[in-house]
Amino acid sequence: MPEPKRRKNRIHLDLRVPRMEPELARLRALGARAVRGPFDDEGWLTTVLLDPQGNEFCVLEVPADARPADRRLGAAESPAPDGPSS
Repeated sequence: MPEPKRRKNRIHLDLRVPRMEPELARLRALGARAVRGPFDDEGWLTTVLLDPQGNEFCVLEVPADARPADRRLGAAESPAPDGPSS
């Protein structure tokens, strides 16, 4: 059973990824653990995790209809999709 939060994070990261499962596997291998999810958050598949020091962060799978049509564009050239508000 996860421990209750003792204090609020100074910063909360939302990591946007094209596919959830490979990223979750990578983060678990680095010591993160899932505490909630995956769940649907306004069309975004979201998982809440804790890093090894207990800091909370989220991984969000970008919905297919929000991904750029031309993947050759760099992040600076394509507008970022609006994610759910945290």
